[in-house]
Amino acid sequence: MKRILLPLLLATVAAPAFALDLTEWGKEGDWVILIDPNHDNNCLAQVSYSDGSLLRVGFREKGKEGILAVVNPAWDFKKDDKYLLNYSVDGGAGIDAESKGVAVGEMKGVEVPFKDPAVLYALVKGNSLALTYEGNKLADVSLAGSAAALEKAAVCELEQHPG
Repeated sequence: MKRILLPLLLATVAAPAFALDLTEWGKEGDWVILIDPNHDNNCLAQVSYSDGSLLRVGFREKGKEGILAVVNPAWDFKKDDKYLLNYSVDGGAGIDAESKGVAVGEMKGVEVPFKDPAVLYALVKGNSLALTYEGNKLADVSLAGSAAALEKAAVCELEQHPG
């Protein structure tokens, strides 16, 4: 049953509004699974990198939507402004997606909602995620452990929103 519900829940990648009052639900390798009380207790997986960047993937709308978000202390995106970025997995052509500026404390970044389950499956299967803006590569981060982390976030989501 979990394998049937997982694709539905993974229909999008989520990063909540980057509130600082997230609740830790569990861990999976280097990833932390969090509950976001600011977004209907939806769940997400978060990993941090040595350069201070954070990557968040998870759920919104009770698992019907998802968000992918990346923030970095060196970036200067403006909160709530719209940006067209390219997201690619493992060096592929990637997809252009409208993204919104977000902030985590003093760090700035972008988040993009996804409604297509194929996006999450690419992340789960991929080894790296590259983010490009106006022809400049902003980030190329490891997705190591993302499959297990997203599966655990889906279990968290099912607990928060059964049925």
